[in-house]
Amino acid sequence: MIVRCCVSCGTPQIIHCTEDQWRAWAGGALIQKAMPHVPREEREMLLSGICSTCWRMEFTPPEGQDGNQ
Repeated sequence: MIVRCCVSCGTPQIIHCTEDQWRAWAGGALIQKAMPHVPREEREMLLSGICSTCWRMEFTPPEGQDGNQ
């Protein structure tokens, strides 16, 4: 289990993985290969430090815009 706080909002997130999975990722394995059972939002939290709520607020284009300007 890993506890990490979002760098944007400070909310703690708990990610469940084994020590072997953590070591595999820390050793250079792709996170999706090292932790295939961990949801992508939680993997993103490990990679970027941003929780899924903050990620959506930051990177989802406003309604009516497609983000391709």
